[in-house]
Amino acid sequence: MAHGSGGFSLGGEKDGMVSVKFEVHGRVQGVFFRAHTQEQAQQMGLTGWVQNMPGGTVMGEVQGSSGHVEKMLHWLRHVGSPQSRIDKLDIVERKVIAEPAFASFEVRRRKR
Repeated sequence: MAHGSGGFSLGGEKDGMVSVKFEVHGRVQGVFFRAHTQEQAQQMGLTGWVQNMPGGTVMGEVQGSSGHVEKMLHWLRHVGSPQSRIDKLDIVERKVIAEPAFASFEVRRRKR
């Protein structure tokens, strides 16, 4: 479990399936953040989506085992793409799920 500011744990789910919707703030558009997020999620066996938002943030949802989702959230908060600058990661929604709603992890185009 992480300690200090920014530390969190999904706790209580053990290694069951979870779904987490998130929003990343900072310099996260135009720096291949979505592509790197997709690659990282696929390496962890997670499903979901990621999308640029009009306000300059990136939103997404990750689904999978709580352990892998927690590692992904740490990556989103502290690593990101090489040229990104992450100021903040907001957890919009977190819930336990029986099975993933997505077959893969996709990069969604921003709706215009």
